[in-house]
Amino acid sequence: MIESFNEIPEEDIQTYNEWAGYFSLKPNFVKWALSKCDKKVIGVFSGNQCGKNANIERDYIDRILGIHPIEEKNMRPNTPIRVLRFASQTLPTESEAGGEIRNTMYPQFKKFFPSYLIKKDITARRPAITIRDPQLGGDIVIEFVSYNQEVQSQAGHQRWSIYLDEEPPLSFFEEQIPRLLASNGDLIIGMTPTENLTWTYENIFERASEIYNSPTIIKYLKKRDGITHKVKEVMDRNTNIAVIRAASDDNPTLDINVIEEKYSGLDDVTREIRRYGIFHQISGVIYKEYDPGIHFISRNKYFPEGIPHT
Repeated sequence: MIESFNEIPEEDIQTYNEWAGYFSLKPNFVKWALSKCDKKVIGVFSGNQCGKNANIERDYIDRILGIHPIEEKNMRPNTPIRVLRFASQTLPTESEAGGEIRNTMYPQFKKFFPSYLIKKDITARRPAITIRDPQLGGDIVIEFVSYNQEVQSQAGHQRWSIYLDEEPPLSFFEEQIPRLLASNGDLIIGMTPTENLTWTYENIFERASEIYNSPTIIKYLKKRDGITHKVKEVMDRNTNIAVIRAASDDNPTLDINVIEEKYSGLDDVTREIRRYGIFHQISGVIYKEYDPGIHFISRNKYFPEGIPHT
């Protein structure tokens, strides 16, 4: 029995330190919803600084470690396809004028993943991380690609799962789906609905058969519209698509008073987009309020004997 910190072997202390990043995350609603949702396409629509990227990548790490609550999402030693794809606007090695690195996927993953399991890190010529399987299977690879690369260059390779950071071109998204056929894999897209969006509202949000609303979103929509939403809403649609909605307020590391102050000077539309991740009509793109999947109920199902006079 160890009676003091000084008695802990040095190699054990090093191992504990390796896992410090993993345990540093304070999970929020996004992480909880991902642990419950088994749909093959998941759109995470959130406010700024919600922590969606951190929670999505931590969810992927749990899958690599084999501890995800949904068994089919776990990477196992006998999983034949062992490559994940992380895609965003830029590669981890690309920088803008002034040296700013826009890619946040790579540093976020490195922050939470134990470094002793990384067999080979990214290079300028090979933007991929090779990982030693903690379950003693073959190596696992996380490749980083950008939306600026030719779509055809991503074709022909099967992937276990794909994560898209912010909205890619529709052609890029459509090319990813065939890459998941052999593995029966899944795709996650995380984004804040800003003014330059084109296809995600119609192709993801409107087609979702499940919508997960954080308590913050539920409270806000109740105040705004007088409608009480549920944490999990099942739509009358036969799709394998789900949506997770969360707000800046759902980040447990942020002070609510600071959030109120930062958003207080914004107009209602901008605040709803930036704080709550709510779609709006901007730049000629119309996000209509009426949605049959939400606002329409079956007469025969709810009133089989006819609508009561009262």
